[in-house]
Amino acid sequence: MKKSEVRKMIREEIKRLNEVAKLKNVKTEDEARQQAIDWQSDFSNKSMSWADVMNAAAHFEKLGKKFNLTKEFEENGII
Repeated sequence: MKKSEVRKMIREEIKRLNEVAKLKNVKTEDEARQQAIDWQSDFSNKSMSWADVMNAAAHFEKLGKKFNLTKEFEENGII
């Protein structure tokens, strides 16, 4: 494998990890709702593994319970 290919793979993995980290920092109901909206709109623009999709779903299920947004997230296809 070429160094350039390895660098590209590392950059992609760092980008993916940064996306996952963004899902963790929510303190209010409005932030949770906005994060779900942003995630849903970005979903079609990027390639995700099934593991990433499952992690996001679990994250939004927790947020839904925490902020009483479960029904809203289900109606909008977030979870």
